[in-house]
Amino acid sequence: MNKEKKKLKTTKLLVVALLLLVGFTASTNAQFYVKVGAGYGILPLGAGPYDETPTDTTNDPTAKGLGQGIYPNLGLGYMVNKYIGIELNGYYTLGTKIDPYGAAFDASGTRTAQLSGIFFAPGIVVNAPLKSVTPFARVGLLLGIPQVKHEWTDVVASTNYAAKYTDKGGLGIGMEAGLGIGIKASKKLNVFIELFGNTINFRPTDQDITETNYPGSVVETRTYATGTGPFSAPTYALGTFGAKVGVQILFGTMPKK
Repeated sequence: MNKEKKKLKTTKLLVVALLLLVGFTASTNAQFYVKVGAGYGILPLGAGPYDETPTDTTNDPTAKGLGQGIYPNLGLGYMVNKYIGIELNGYYTLGTKIDPYGAAFDASGTRTAQLSGIFFAPGIVVNAPLKSVTPFARVGLLLGIPQVKHEWTDVVASTNYAAKYTDKGGLGIGMEAGLGIGIKASKKLNVFIELFGNTINFRPTDQDITETNYPGSVVETRTYATGTGPFSAPTYALGTFGAKVGVQILFGTMPKK
């Protein structure tokens, strides 16, 4: 728990530092902006591990992609000059439910997994401004507090079994990049369209079992063991490739150089 608090504190300090930088520089003859938009992760760029039963600690996990889903976006940015800027984006991700096992379990039950979480993406933006449009590229870190919710059902010897649990805790760290174009709508408003990709590694600290009637499994929150061995924490490699649209509200004056 103390380790998780330290990681969250570090994330908050990074976010506050960038916000202070934007606030300080905005008081000079410069331009900063607010971005509001939403995107959708279309293709998975990572894979998550899945054991075969709620209490299994021996079988090798299979892998399926997570990361597709809805990405509402709120961002702040500051233009260092007319070509280079710094930006902080915040997301709440609501992932698409996937079937991690497919036909292997369809005959006797179902399996679903779903990603959710809050993410922050500090980074650098490079603009190529033209008269009415501005192509841009951005790249930076991706920090987040993800969790993966699992739901299982089985029918064995006419007995119905069900379980719900969430892998959570820990700090996710990765990268995000995007290519897009800003379209001038008015003097203080742009519309942007962007293709983006991200990837993040996440190792949960806890398994929160909220519902189960599987033999040998009870409702509880269990702490994953560190390192390797029985009940060691899985490592999720999450990511997606998708598209987003939104508006960019401008404040101040764009630097001429």
